Amino acid sequence: MQKYVLVYFVVGMMMITVLASAQEPVQTIPYKPDPPIAIDGKTGDWQAVPGARTPDGDPGMTIHTAWRDEALFLAVEVKDAAVQPVCLSVTGNSTTERRVLHFDPAATPPSVKPIVPDTLDTSGVQTASERGEQGWALETALPWSVLGMTARKSGQIFGLRVEVGAQPAVDGAL
Repeated sequence: MQKYVLVYFVVGMMMITVLASAQEPVQTIPYKPDPPIAIDGKTGDWQAVPGARTPDGDPGMTIHTAWRDEALFLAVEVKDAAVQPVCLSVTGNSTTERRVLHFDPAATPPSVKPIVPDTLDTSGVQTASERGEQGWALETALPWSVLGMTARKSGQIFGLRVEVGAQPAVDGAL
């Protein structure tokens, strides 16, 4: 199972700061100005967005994140021929409930299924995936309302966990 955990996002005026843990350095994810990222499964437009992460011990996976006023953008690139599901777990502060989404990049079109809460309206989520010679990629744009947040503000904190090839973690752990 491939796993990468981004524990906290702090939303600032023009960036999101990621605090992976007390032992890891602070990482910054930029605000993406115009043009927005095209959700087409092709990750070429992510080249203009700094902050791609390769999880420790897994050079075969790269995670990209960016944000705009309308959504959080996420791309997962995997250098493996087998397309696997992607689970996304988001937790917020005490006023935001936990959200767990299950993406199936092998479906046509790629699907997103809410796990927690299972009644979550995901109709505004955009997803796309593409298979290539080097592996596959999933891109998604997640409206802030799907993440349980109605407005971005300086100091807003939330956690994000990305798992590839795993069943959704619904046990409350992030």
